Amino acid sequence: MDDTIDGATLEFGDQNLINKTIPPSDSFPAISPAQQIASRYEIIGLIGSGGMGNVYKVRDLVLDETVALKTLHPSLNQNVLALSRFKREVKLARKVTHPNVARTFDLGMDSTTPYLTMEYVEGQTLYNFINIKCRQRVRINPIRSLDIAIEIAKGLEAAHEAGVIHRDLKPANIILTPDERVVITDFGIARVTESQDVITAVEGMVGTPLYMSPEQVESEHDIDHRTDLYALGVILFEMLAGRPPFTGENAVSLALARILKAPPSLADEGYPAGVADLVAQMLARDPSDRYQSAAALIQAITQLKIQLSSLSITSSVAVQVPSSTPQYEDHDSQQPSHKSLAIIPLKKAQAACDNEHLVEGFLEELVGELSIAPNIRVRPTGVVKSLLEENDLTDPVKIGKLLGVDVVVTGSVRDHQDNLRIRLSLISVNEGFQIWGKKFMTSAADLFITAEDASEAIANALTSKVEEHKRPEALTDPVAVDTYMRGRYLLQLHWFHGVQQAIDKFTIARDRAPNDPRILTSMAVAISRQVFFEPHKASVLLIQAKSYAQRASELVPNWPEPYHAMAMIAYAAGDYSTTIKSCQHALNLAPEHIEAHDLLGRVLAEVGPLEEARYHLERALALNETLYRAWWDLLRVYGLQGQWNKIHESLPQVRKSTRLNNALESFLFRLHCWQGLPINAFSFKFDLDAADPRFEIIFASITKIVNEHTLSKEYLEDLYNTARQMPARSQSARIFLQLCAEFALSSGEYDIAYQAVESALQEGLRDLMWLQHMPLLNPLRCDPRFQDLLTQAQMTLAPVRATLTPHPIHSS
Repeated sequence: MDDTIDGATLEFGDQNLINKTIPPSDSFPAISPAQQIASRYEIIGLIGSGGMGNVYKVRDLVLDETVALKTLHPSLNQNVLALSRFKREVKLARKVTHPNVARTFDLGMDSTTPYLTMEYVEGQTLYNFINIKCRQRVRINPIRSLDIAIEIAKGLEAAHEAGVIHRDLKPANIILTPDERVVITDFGIARVTESQDVITAVEGMVGTPLYMSPEQVESEHDIDHRTDLYALGVILFEMLAGRPPFTGENAVSLALARILKAPPSLADEGYPAGVADLVAQMLARDPSDRYQSAAALIQAITQLKIQLSSLSITSSVAVQVPSSTPQYEDHDSQQPSHKSLAIIPLKKAQAACDNEHLVEGFLEELVGELSIAPNIRVRPTGVVKSLLEENDLTDPVKIGKLLGVDVVVTGSVRDHQDNLRIRLSLISVNEGFQIWGKKFMTSAADLFITAEDASEAIANALTSKVEEHKRPEALTDPVAVDTYMRGRYLLQLHWFHGVQQAIDKFTIARDRAPNDPRILTSMAVAISRQVFFEPHKASVLLIQAKSYAQRASELVPNWPEPYHAMAMIAYAAGDYSTTIKSCQHALNLAPEHIEAHDLLGRVLAEVGPLEEARYHLERALALNETLYRAWWDLLRVYGLQGQWNKIHESLPQVRKSTRLNNALESFLFRLHCWQGLPINAFSFKFDLDAADPRFEIIFASITKIVNEHTLSKEYLEDLYNTARQMPARSQSARIFLQLCAEFALSSGEYDIAYQAVESALQEGLRDLMWLQHMPLLNPLRCDPRFQDLLTQAQMTLAPVRATLTPHPIHSS
């Protein structure tokens, strides 16, 4: 069957394609560096992924030109409406010829995958440009914002004159070229204005909720070109304010926000009335109240620029904008400038691999290297392994779909004398195309260099790059590499019992390479964890750890890991101000640093504000849902906020991710009591044979209070005295005293509860949110003595809270 559209031939037939099947891991065949599409277009790299499919940078082998190739998502390729819509895109977009609109070339078919070829435009998306400014905490120059808006409006004017409406205009569909050309791409859901046949998305609303006009939300049938002008108003507001005008907890609430309430005014952001009025008219609820054409909008912006030229408005004004990339609804699927990636554990090409620690270390380095590449989101190794443990899967495409990523790195490894032979392939999840592949032969001495080479090649295939200034130089001493990898392997494998063994390995590596930042940082992290097990040595251990972290930060100032290590050290020392500062520094360097989000959320869950804590914890879990400590801290925040339904919704994932059943049961018992539920209604499952002796008294107390419904005054006094005998100002002492207060409150012994709270504060308790919001403390809040303690805690923690840079909360 043939279908011709304005000279573009679409053939629905078999093509002589390169085999997409991944060869067996033990064969080590020659790997083609890239796959061809329709035997004509050779894949150079993946530009991005969107709701309809992937966009590739390809080489046209017939014309010897670089073009962009957009595929239709495989799940839609049998849908008549989707195919019709895809063909309509070509037919409409070919009508638009303008410098501010990416040209559309041709339509074709690769086996069962339709594709569209377009002009390849080099540059960054407006989405990235906005968020770079957000991370720098500066406003985009207002004149620059208006200039960009004018160029976008010119492209829309040309499209509208050709009878084309974009209907999905957003920063991710706008490219800024190095020569400052502004180009609109992807008229994927455009429609003919004179046609009454409204094209809608397959199952759902058309457009991206963050930028949809009110009439799109209400699915009106008379949508016209003014819906694009509304979307441009949202974009201009975001450029000027550093945040979108509307937020919501999900796609529906985000879309409905523009119907239920008026947009905020830019006058509140310090802009002149002319700027605020222009954007307000662009965002008018009724299309008849907006600018009626792109030409009228261009004229209004041009006149406004003349007015602003006499005012002193600069781009250097610091503003409260996100410290990391805002997480918008469906950001992975809707923002094609970002690519999500998972690295599947390498298959062993023989029965056993004698260098497991080197293989694991190589993969961790690969994850670390790619994590500092702009616009690449890497799924943590633990998440991938957890999925594979639960599912018997070998197909990388199926694994990638379950992980919700755009591409996967897969391959195999075998020992070869003293070397490792590593085979890697980069596979697109949507179509199963092999984007890149290569074999590496590496020794321990070359392991870091090989990881750098592989990560740079993968990033290049994803049209990104690894920021070399943010990473340490490669470690090449073979003994240092081997012992360092063994230490890191132990640290990950045995969280509680492998710390000292890991430190011993790191010490050998440090002696061989005393100035390697990786070794120094790992030493700092391991020693800071050892403080928990040897609190009597805390002062000495913390001094050692701090010296290692500081030295690493001096060697690689733009690498986030030393700052995260400093945060862990400060946290172990009870220095929350430095913890917050160091976490924020790490996040400024790496906005998706999972551990920094996790630790910052944990601290803010104690000192507040709770919404900030919730943001960082939810962000950490969005990146790695297996972080059981983050889950516990998030449940704690929900409890302090009284959101018990959130706790119950999260419990299945919490139980799935946790490794410490006794500790989890104790924690859940606390939340049970906070909620005011009957004590005897709590069902617990303590494994006393596996209990840590240090916490055995807690498990025994919970068992006793559940069975007897209360604890005697004598028992509580003994528990209080036990807590007082713990190492002074230790984390263990503070936790035990908090638990003692809660047990006493549940038993009606308010004097003992007050004594426990007072002692906890003397031991350095920083948990202001617990003092202010924990429901069981309500009876004490009427006691003037408790109010004095609360006032004292607030005054003590005021400098700590002042170190936090507020983060506007964006719904993810």
